[in-house]
Amino acid sequence: SEHFLRSINIEFDAEYPERIEHFFPTTKSIRLLKAILGQEQERAFFIVAPYGSGKSLTATYALHLIENRSVSSEMLGTISSRLCKADKELGEFCAKRKRGKKNGLVIPLYGYCSNISESIKASTLQAMGRHKLGREAKSLESLPCSNIEEAIEFLKLLKKIAISKKLDRIAIIWDEFGRNIEKLLSEGQSSNLNEVQLLAEFTSRSKTLPIVISLLMHQGLLNYASNVPQSVRSE
Repeated sequence: SEHFLRSINIEFDAEYPERIEHFFPTTKSIRLLKAILGQEQERAFFIVAPYGSGKSLTATYALHLIENRSVSSEMLGTISSRLCKADKELGEFCAKRKRGKKNGLVIPLYGYCSNISESIKASTLQAMGRHKLGREAKSLESLPCSNIEEAIEFLKLLKKIAISKKLDRIAIIWDEFGRNIEKLLSEGQSSNLNEVQLLAEFTSRSKTLPIVISLLMHQGLLNYASNVPQSVRSE
């Protein structure tokens, strides 16, 4: 009988490592993995690649690798051996991370987010649940997080908690970010992209703990704005 693979959704598949065990890393996925893992110079970036190129699959593998939970151990071992064939150095890094039990925190976002700050808070609390950090999550639950300034204060406290729990990195991975751009443009809210810029500036300046923000899209940023006024394109 034929086996059909469901499309990957980074939010829904964060709990299910078996859904990505068919992942075979390619040379194209290597750079994306290195970027999300914080091995590139930049800490905030767009990933642009067409449908079907494996962006979501690679990003979801990166989530499981960074979080490195015991439930993902078997899958991580299988894929790190495949990864060695595509990039020996990165494959060995991934295998060593699995053995060393280092953990990070991943905040996955998907598609259009009507309120970026609220989405970050909700996704963060879910991520802390995956790490059994319920007590620490309670200290964040009561924090206001309705605008980007509050979101950055929220992330600053999260960073302190992460350091205290010996987590070694935080990654924000926003899949299908193009849908967010399309919605903002259709509603005349392109200025809201400034919130993403502030997030990127915050992550780029994090020295005590590496924080990476990755925005996954199917086409270049200006391609989404091809039919809008120049003032919006400039925004």
